[in-house]
Amino acid sequence: MTINETDLDNILDRFQGEPIRSDAFTSYQKTAMQFFHDEAFVINPYLSITTQLNLTSARAIYDHYYGKVAGSSFHIYLTWNLARALKEEKCFSTRKIGDTWYQFDNLPLYFPIIADEDTRFKDVFIYDVLNCDWERFVRQYRESIEASACQLGAVDQWTWSIANFIGNLPYLNFTAFSLHRITKKVGRPIFYFGQRTSGNDQCVVPLSITIDHANADPYAVDLLIKRFFRLLSSVPEYSSEEVKRLI
Repeated sequence: MTINETDLDNILDRFQGEPIRSDAFTSYQKTAMQFFHDEAFVINPYLSITTQLNLTSARAIYDHYYGKVAGSSFHIYLTWNLARALKEEKCFSTRKIGDTWYQFDNLPLYFPIIADEDTRFKDVFIYDVLNCDWERFVRQYRESIEASACQLGAVDQWTWSIANFIGNLPYLNFTAFSLHRITKKVGRPIFYFGQRTSGNDQCVVPLSITIDHANADPYAVDLLIKRFFRLLSSVPEYSSEEVKRLI
């Protein structure tokens, strides 16, 4: 699927994208970005990793500091922090459009939710995640679910294909989760949280991570998870006076 110049300009302007200069690539990136998208060598560039996250401390922090905001949930808290971690670990915000790699600074967030038996699910997008503090993110999360139409494909395919994908399967305690292969290789990672389990005073959740090996690798995933946990354990500033009084 190709993109015309006007649509590309709109995507870059809306989501703060810039072409990555050739001198900004590391030697590893120059090799990986070419090799893993060359079907003469690699048919499927995607790697799937499922890890078990111990969220016991994160749950305690959420309950004490964050859970009083109207409409909040622990899953929204996990999603907000993962979206922030993705922004900071730069390789997860690079996307390939046509033959060019771009760095984006304000990618939208996408996730599907169950709608009804007929349509099965609907697409939900959250925009301007970069500028969302906790209270605003919760509000925007809830409003986006209510505003989203059930028709699939309501958003253009390029916005859908570059958005950060953070899904949730709260009824499945999976130990592995493999996604179908995506023909449009843009470098987007896909994440799915599974069912949270509690026992022995522990809270554990599986997290499925699918990455394009052209712009990410297990080393980058390890850095991402470490940053994710640092954000989960931090207490940043918010606009909510109610939450501030809890600190």
